[in-house]
Amino acid sequence: MAENVQCTKLDCCVGGFPGPWYRVTLLPDGTLRYLCDDEAGAHSEILTRPSEEAWTKFYHACMSVGLGKWEKKYSNADVTDGASWACSVEIGNISYKGEGSNGFPPSGDPDPGLAFGGLCSAISQLVGELEFE
Repeated sequence: MAENVQCTKLDCCVGGFPGPWYRVTLLPDGTLRYLCDDEAGAHSEILTRPSEEAWTKFYHACMSVGLGKWEKKYSNADVTDGASWACSVEIGNISYKGEGSNGFPPSGDPDPGLAFGGLCSAISQLVGELEFE
């Protein structure tokens, strides 16, 4: 029997100066809005509706990276020109809201690493392999 996982909130963004910036937001009708602002100033918006299977894979990826156990804030004052991110997710039994500036879960290191990279990859897959890093 297939697992039915419901996502009630998804709003994640990541980027650095001077760009690019990415944001994925769950709209009230279940559609995902993907926004991208690139380094040249070009803006793109794409709407997509993931399948139940895609949501289940996303949920398992969130479990795999330990999303629900991440701290609420990560920052690294030693880096001044890195990346910032914010993420709010409610899916299945996972609820997370956090942000970072030049620091990434789970260690606060200035390099994204496997856990944060895994979340970004899962978001990319959820929106049809669009770039999100």
